[in-house]
Amino acid sequence: MPFNKQLTVCALLISAVLPQIVAAAPEPLVPDLVVKRILSVGNNTIRIAADPTTNTLYKLKTNGEIWRIDIEEKTQELVYNRSDHGLAGDTQGLDIGSDGTFYLSGFKVSGPRQTAKVVKGVVDAANGERQWSVLATTEPFELSDSWYNHRVNDVAVSPDNQYVYLNSGSRTDHGEIQTNNGNFPGLRESPLTAIMLRMPADGENIVLPNDRQQLREMGYLYAEGLRNSFSLAFDSDGELFATENGPNRDMSEELNWIREGRHYGFPWRLGGLDNPQQFPGYNPRQDPLLKSDQVNAGNGRYSDDPDFPPAPTAFTEPVINMGPDADKYWDPESGEVKDGSDEGRPVHTFTAHRSPLGLVFDRDRVLAAPFTGDGFVLSWTDGINDKLLGRSGDPSQDILHLKLERTPDGENYRAHVHRIVAGFANPVDAEMIHNRLYVIEWGGGRGLYEVTFPMGITAVLEEQAAAQPSHSTLMQNYPNPFNSSTTIGYLVEAEGMVELSIYDMTGQKVRTLVHATQEAGPYSVRWDGLGDSGQAVASGTYIYTISLGDFSESRTLTLLK
Repeated sequence: MPFNKQLTVCALLISAVLPQIVAAAPEPLVPDLVVKRILSVGNNTIRIAADPTTNTLYKLKTNGEIWRIDIEEKTQELVYNRSDHGLAGDTQGLDIGSDGTFYLSGFKVSGPRQTAKVVKGVVDAANGERQWSVLATTEPFELSDSWYNHRVNDVAVSPDNQYVYLNSGSRTDHGEIQTNNGNFPGLRESPLTAIMLRMPADGENIVLPNDRQQLREMGYLYAEGLRNSFSLAFDSDGELFATENGPNRDMSEELNWIREGRHYGFPWRLGGLDNPQQFPGYNPRQDPLLKSDQVNAGNGRYSDDPDFPPAPTAFTEPVINMGPDADKYWDPESGEVKDGSDEGRPVHTFTAHRSPLGLVFDRDRVLAAPFTGDGFVLSWTDGINDKLLGRSGDPSQDILHLKLERTPDGENYRAHVHRIVAGFANPVDAEMIHNRLYVIEWGGGRGLYEVTFPMGITAVLEEQAAAQPSHSTLMQNYPNPFNSSTTIGYLVEAEGMVELSIYDMTGQKVRTLVHATQEAGPYSVRWDGLGDSGQAVASGTYIYTISLGDFSESRTLTLLK
């Protein structure tokens, strides 16, 4: 689905269908999550980001305003605007480095062309004021006269603060010719569109040329073939991922693992499928994935296109969705909607037209299982594509939990995908602060929501140790009850011999989990429900006990099979 980056146009589309897409307050779909509305972020709030040095949340509006949000007081305060940071036009991206530096991206239109810019704001240690400067500016590059100008949507700084990544989306839906009223005869994509750029974070006044080969030689071209990477995020291992909004044709929305020098297929391959327009004899009227009421279906944008350029290189495929959620697909032969995990067919990556936005990760690994270190992504549909998605029975407007694992060859990831919160009104961006996920809406009441996750045992112990004088502690296991494995956390006050064991209700020892000298600090240990002999123990209640010098403590846990 082509998520529209010309947000004034998008707002008009949304306003026409809000009665159909505004739902009741979002509700969790799994246990142990708490969803709370904080406040309204108002119109045209496009991004939120947290300053890691203070855990303060900020919002960015498309008019360039940056507001500080006080979560506890439920207030917001304007702190910067265009006169401060100097970014004219529409602002689209906001990220904050681990050192507290702000990075903003946006674009300005001049006639049939646009110019994109990235600015940064560094706090002056001498006076505490934020000093703004230009990191990079593009040369003017070509717009189309359609709504497929996907702009420089998002900006992201690497965890080590060395590089800044900038997405520049496509100017077409699927690589069709877009002349912009004859200004650019025969033009499909520009050298500065459908790419990922990377720049040094300490750069100043970098000029990004509208020349693909020059970008490559200067070291700024990081990846190619990306239609519309609206959200960029680094995971807990420092790998970069990006969501990708697909075309009007019924082709999957993508999640891509972004690596240097890779080509991700646009416009030759989208959502794991070949673009049929590149093949001689293509007839859109016989295309099962192009319905007559879809945008572009009858206006010649999909057509037999003998001049379609040849594919330049091998492509990197999107992340594979293993289900059970957001994995519907349209059968390329029949057009019938099917379920990928039910059919045993990999989907690359999400149901068509559900627009993945607001990608975040538990980078600090503070969440309890099953969320530890995992990713989360929002989704929405706009007024035009709501009907298209509706054919699939996929409700969208939710948060998806992404549990990623590498494929055996190490070349991709598989994602186990579950819906965990539903009922938003066009959620557009998200941010993670410790064990709380924040979500902003573009539609409905334009709420800012807080989703609280259970903390992992080690994270709880570290928090307690930092908040009060250190003392040995035994935590309640999590999850409890459990049926396959559970985690027991404990805090060691001072170095010594630690013994942690499991006993049945008659007092018989079942399993010794720890018998070792350990230094002071937080620890956790997993019990898989096996005894010391390696045999599975029976369902029931058990006692686990820790002893360390003069300290001992016991708790109970329950095993269910």
